[in-house]
Amino acid sequence: MNVGKLNTRINVQEPSTETANAYGERLDTWTLYATVWAAVTPLTLRQVVATKQVSVDAQYQVEMRYLAGITAKMRVYYAARYYDIVNIETDDKTYHKLLLRETR
Repeated sequence: MNVGKLNTRINVQEPSTETANAYGERLDTWTLYATVWAAVTPLTLRQVVATKQVSVDAQYQVEMRYLAGITAKMRVYYAARYYDIVNIETDDKTYHKLLLRETR
């Protein structure tokens, strides 16, 4: 991984607690897990198919340095939007490659 490409700050968030509003509806709350430098690139359909992922709606690929404890239950805040982590690939505990799709 070329660390010079890590030119974008992203926030990795983890679910913290579930609360209920006045109507009894479940509300998820999130806390900051880490703020890291990453390389964020939009994906084309061809790239998604090449990764052999079931989820074809992945929109971004994120490359970042290894971050212990990251899971698919977390989300990423980038460019004023929230993204679910669809897939995580780890290379020898040196970096992560994440596939993201916008939270609905």
